[in-house]
Amino acid sequence: MALSFNSVMTNIPGVGERAYLFSLYRMQGGVCLPNLANTDMQCMYLAGVGSTNDSWGPGFPFEGLYPNVGQFISVTVGGQYSQCYKVLEILDEATFMTGTCVSCYNNGYAGNCSDAFLPYSVPGDPNGCLYNNTINSQGVVVGVFNLAGLSFVSHIQTDCSNCTQGLPPVFEPNMVVNCCDATETYQLSSVVLDTITGTGVNQIGVTNFTQAFRADLYIGGATTGYKCFHLKEDYPPFGPMAYTIDFDAFGKRDDCTLLNDHIINNTKLPPCCGTPPPRFEPNVLVNCCDPTESYQLTSALIEHITGTGITLGVNQLGINTFTQAFRADLSIIGSTTTGYKCWHLGEESQPFGPTAYQGAPGSPTVYDTCTLLSNSMNTPCCGGEPIGCPPPFTKLAKLTSKLDKFKAWKNKSLGGDGIITGGGKSGFGGTTRRSGSPQGGSSGGGGY
Repeated sequence: MALSFNSVMTNIPGVGERAYLFSLYRMQGGVCLPNLANTDMQCMYLAGVGSTNDSWGPGFPFEGLYPNVGQFISVTVGGQYSQCYKVLEILDEATFMTGTCVSCYNNGYAGNCSDAFLPYSVPGDPNGCLYNNTINSQGVVVGVFNLAGLSFVSHIQTDCSNCTQGLPPVFEPNMVVNCCDATETYQLSSVVLDTITGTGVNQIGVTNFTQAFRADLYIGGATTGYKCFHLKEDYPPFGPMAYTIDFDAFGKRDDCTLLNDHIINNTKLPPCCGTPPPRFEPNVLVNCCDPTESYQLTSALIEHITGTGITLGVNQLGINTFTQAFRADLSIIGSTTTGYKCWHLGEESQPFGPTAYQGAPGSPTVYDTCTLLSNSMNTPCCGGEPIGCPPPFTKLAKLTSKLDKFKAWKNKSLGGDGIITGGGKSGFGGTTRRSGSPQGGSSGGGGY
């Protein structure tokens, strides 16, 4: 049975949905190697978002940890033993569905790939080493964390020995990395490093490689603009040198994901990665036909328009976009009302207009746009002829078209212009026409 991508993938911030391919490492004879005692763990996935035991889910060991190829994740359980997972590959869905796994062979051990079919390992042999296990259902196994009731500590590591022993990673950063683009890196001057890791005035006290912050770096003659970064250690370090740094006021968060969530939910800044989600914070109602006519909204009226519950026994409208429209009579001050008009929600940095306290009782039908609302009504939102009753010029155009068609048919039937002078008859139903006078009606029952 083939393995589904959803069952092993996670969503890497700024990258997208990916599946990690791991090998479990141990110290064996003083050498850090894939686990020789457990073939399954030499080439493996760990349960992803499609599993109830999502390894990256809240409260699970990999929460917030997104290492790069060649790095390790250490999981120390109960302070007693450690598991060390090396990242062999990071796969997108297209590769996962069609690709042949060679990284396990190239790493020195084949796990359960072709060994399940052959007495020897052949690098890249498709008989058992397709990423999605379509040939050998146990080619690449899926590991599941079952740590109920146990405490654990997890770290991204660059050193295999520290990883297998569960030692905290040595924190000696020399670079910053864009949370959303691992290829965008900057080396750190001593001033910038102290500003990031120090605990003094205007310093934010970052203590590990996963904590993240939003800042603008001066890199000599230019700045990066405000972006989301975390620290990194690599040798030799690469990228332009950052000489000074300017932080956003909200400081650090535990990882890039939490930083991105904070920005989206608590500020009007663009998110770390990707396109900002559309904001929906309405504070005015706007006339569909006259954008200068707007009314501020009480919190109770906003709740009635945007909520999905019940207000005073009436269903709330559940509007969730600025384009949806409805028809209502608004109460403004005392007994003053707007009269029934077509409205949509809006957002103004400085809302203006009188305050609307309530609308007419009931739950009007909500349409996706003002146009659709108007088209549904006998009398359109913005005036004009009622729907279904074309304006006079439209009627005249249709009648003229019919008369032209009749004349063309008549000419063809008579072989001429069809006009008989002196009261003679035409060849169409006895229709006659006097020269110089308007066209007559039908006398023979064949009129148009």
